[in-house]
Amino acid sequence: MRLGIVVPAFALLASIPISGQTTSTPQLQTLQTQVVTAILGSVKPATIKMQGTFTSTEGSLTQAGAVQLTLGADGSSTITLSRSRGSIAETRTVASGLPSCSWTDQAGTDHSSPMLNCFPPPWFFPAFALFAAQQDALLPSWLLSSTSDDTAGQHLVYDLTFPGSTDGLPVTPPLSLLVDPDSHLPVSISFYLRPEKASQAANVLERVTYAGYRNVDGVMLPFHVQRYLNNALILDLSISSATVQ
Repeated sequence: MRLGIVVPAFALLASIPISGQTTSTPQLQTLQTQVVTAILGSVKPATIKMQGTFTSTEGSLTQAGAVQLTLGADGSSTITLSRSRGSIAETRTVASGLPSCSWTDQAGTDHSSPMLNCFPPPWFFPAFALFAAQQDALLPSWLLSSTSDDTAGQHLVYDLTFPGSTDGLPVTPPLSLLVDPDSHLPVSISFYLRPEKASQAANVLERVTYAGYRNVDGVMLPFHVQRYLNNALILDLSISSATVQ
């Protein structure tokens, strides 16, 4: 569970849509480099901070308020939603390259999240964590495994791998970063979350979309972010200002 949003259980696990013509292996690194350059250019920021407003939907309940977001190059992040019913927050920390995450409800109670749910990079701007930090070969990491093109754009597919695993297979379903074929800026990201309750029998598809990019001190940041769980819009962020340090 994240930000106090109840994740519904689904009996069937749908695949992340990856279709179309697959890019050959020699082109993988070139395509990723184009995306990194489009987002960060030659800038190597340590911290990105954003603030704005949000609208959240939980069943029939819709709320709005102010949002503050902080991102670190090491993959750490914090998002705080200030609501009339009380603020809620989501935090991701990284120690020795390994992430952990939790969320705080409106009563101020902390809740831990399953470890594998912490491995996807911060959902509101995942490219920063994917590309900004140096990967340690001795730690779990997302590795670009394939790409494909379709009418939506170019899909960069990443597998989470653990060094020294006996079978060499990914430990979670893949993460798909969809980028615009012309600007090479991220359009959306898709990945799966593990259920947090024993009664939930299937993984949950999370998809986040990005639009309204602006250049902030040399870094291209999305000023409109929408978050979906199993294709239902649960959070809509409108960023009003950002700083890059």
